[in-house]
Amino acid sequence: MATVTMSLTNGNAKVNGNAKANGNAEATGDSSVYGSFRFVEPDQSIPPEERAFFGFPPNKRDLNERIELHDASNAPELVPGPEGLDVQGFAYIKHQSALTKYEQFSTPHDIEETYVPEVEALICKLTGAKRAIVNNVGFRKKLFTQQNELSYYMKRGSPMDERIGKFPKDIMTIFGYKAEQSMEPTRMAHCDYTIQGLRDTARWGRSDIKGVAKEMLDAEDANATEIPRCAAFSVWRPLNTVHRDPLSVCDWRSVRPEDLEKVQYRAPSGVNANGEYMMEGYTVLPPSEAAKERQRWYFWPQQTPQDLLILKFADTGSVNDPNIAAACMHTAVALEDADSAPPESRENVECRVLAFW
Repeated sequence: MATVTMSLTNGNAKVNGNAKANGNAEATGDSSVYGSFRFVEPDQSIPPEERAFFGFPPNKRDLNERIELHDASNAPELVPGPEGLDVQGFAYIKHQSALTKYEQFSTPHDIEETYVPEVEALICKLTGAKRAIVNNVGFRKKLFTQQNELSYYMKRGSPMDERIGKFPKDIMTIFGYKAEQSMEPTRMAHCDYTIQGLRDTARWGRSDIKGVAKEMLDAEDANATEIPRCAAFSVWRPLNTVHRDPLSVCDWRSVRPEDLEKVQYRAPSGVNANGEYMMEGYTVLPPSEAAKERQRWYFWPQQTPQDLLILKFADTGSVNDPNIAAACMHTAVALEDADSAPPESRENVECRVLAFW
């Protein structure tokens, strides 16, 4: 197994020099950074059966809102290190992967044999989980263009949908390591899982995941009073320094149930005979004035490949313990000075991981 070098990122670290937090603006008296956030009200009239794998509904209404981005590298209100996962729902960790060259992230063998075991071991080390298993690995290497249309959604039968449909369903899959087959950053505030979506993934995603989840699933089926904990995480790493369209994350403590709407979407299944199951996630609705004041969105300025972001998709531990963060809403954000951003797209790799205690 690859050697992992890790140190915890200091939540009180200072931003370099006197420049603005995005690293592109000259020093001014105001160091605040703003981004354009997109919030949507989903059009639930388009059923998930008509959408591509992983396709959220089209939008009935959207709102592009100018919101302050708080600097996660200099935020004393955040709990630093892995402990932050259960408080605000995300953590930035200093971590050097054994894959040190950009080109290695374009090689499926290196991803599967080195990076995936590295990520699974890291999640167990950081969270104390007994087992962790990567569900899939995805790459984003494109600018967002298609999502500018209000009615856009990924249709069933689209080229991306057909490619995903041809993948073996009962093994870990790697999407988009070739740039032309990769995805755009998601320009919509959302979370990919609900707790029900997590449970359904453990049961219907793949037979090896179901095997790891057996103790939990058996307890659920027996209506036991104590059910082992399970959580899902995104391990999000830039492939180069982020100069545009950073991923922004929302402090779970600033989110309320009325801010969210549940949506269903298709996901591949290695357990069901038809090769798919229905996943459930969240969209973040266009915020009320109260929500605009309450929600706190963060990013890591000039995030490098060593500034690893781990965000929580869902956590069954939060069902009985309100002090445990249930999830982390997130979205790609267009920085206010986007015109000065380089034309190259942001590139990142994301591992979706299920952890079991």
